[in-house]
Amino acid sequence: MTFLLDPLLSMHEHDPIPSAGLLSKEEQELFLKIRRLDRPVLVVFWQRNHEGSQAVLKWARGCKALAGDTFVLVDLELDRYPALARWCQVTEVPAVLVLIHGEVVDRLEGDYHRFSHWITGASP
Repeated sequence: MTFLLDPLLSMHEHDPIPSAGLLSKEEQELFLKIRRLDRPVLVVFWQRNHEGSQAVLKWARGCKALAGDTFVLVDLELDRYPALARWCQVTEVPAVLVLIHGEVVDRLEGDYHRFSHWITGASP
């Protein structure tokens, strides 16, 4: 798993954690770090042996390289963060979510072939 969380803002004890008790400690800490970022966050949930996941992950990393510090990229392997995926209501991989202050404001998920033209820039 690759974390591109740079920079992380300091954590505050008073921030609520989603569905307290349902997330592992690692997932709670990650959620709080993401929530405190001062930029939009592009979260990619992926699976290791899923072709569409790998293609979307490659695309997201390319976007990050081009966009610089305009957003933060967080790529999360679904099998390692299943409760966080459920919290974000991820039902299919690959899943690309845009978060602002910890809230999902947009998403794209499911069969990669349905939106591969959007990722690759080719005609549908």
